[in-house]
Amino acid sequence: MKRVGKFGITGVTVVLGILLVVFSLTQIGYRLAIDLSGIITKAEKVQSEKGPLGNPQRYFTEYLVLHNATGETNHYRAKGNDVALSRNLEVGSEVEKKKWRLSYSVDGVVMEDFPTLFYGAILLVGSILLVVGATTGKRKNDHQKDIETSDLDDLSVRHKE
Repeated sequence: MKRVGKFGITGVTVVLGILLVVFSLTQIGYRLAIDLSGIITKAEKVQSEKGPLGNPQRYFTEYLVLHNATGETNHYRAKGNDVALSRNLEVGSEVEKKKWRLSYSVDGVVMEDFPTLFYGAILLVGSILLVVGATTGKRKNDHQKDIETSDLDDLSVRHKE
């Protein structure tokens, strides 16, 4: 295999595989961790301030959700990413998102808006890159050891002659 920089293609393949696996698992994990249940009592669309590098402003929705059973009010911020629940939920809607589920329901209607296929594909590609990079690197190291061993054998045969 050709070398690319210090690590070679196998190192780049392994690092890229790790990045893809970690990215997909964190996005899936963040969505699975959301636990929200109750009636939306307030929905306020908020515009973020520009970042220090002049990044464009982002929009998100802050919800106040009154839990049916306990009467507690929970704050939830729906950002513009795949992890968040919809930013367009109406006041008075009943929302239920159970922990360890990707889907949620609004007024009894199940919402399955998380791009499972996309993140599953990224996880698969990352896993394949990890396996290919690791096995290629191992084979390359084993092959290099075989070459070094045969070179030593050739030297010892020549030395005896």
